[in-house]
Amino acid sequence: MALYENVKDALSLIQKTDNLELYSKIIDVQKEAMDLLEENRNLKNRMHQLQEELNTKKSVEYIEDAYYVKRENGTYDGPYCRVCWDKDNKLIRMSIGSYNYGCSEAACMVCNFAAEKIMKTNKE
Repeated sequence: MALYENVKDALSLIQKTDNLELYSKIIDVQKEAMDLLEENRNLKNRMHQLQEELNTKKSVEYIEDAYYVKRENGTYDGPYCRVCWDKDNKLIRMSIGSYNYGCSEAACMVCNFAAEKIMKTNKE
């Protein structure tokens, strides 16, 4: 935090000159600088959060009657509720019933959506 250190050094020098008006102005500058640093940190956090959301959206694929997250190795994780994702962008894992002829049913415990056809994922 070079800005903070520079303002602190300037305060020390001004304090030695005994100029109260200048000292008061530098205190104001220091407060504004701290506010800017806080805002910058908040913006960086928000940018990181939005980047994570974008990466998630890029990896979500709609297959049959549900959403799946495609992993880097090409396998899929899921199923996730299509209603919860479409409405709120929330990946809610669905509860899977038994497989019959390669297909199964899945239900969302949050919104009660029932997917009649889902794919069997290859878990690792």
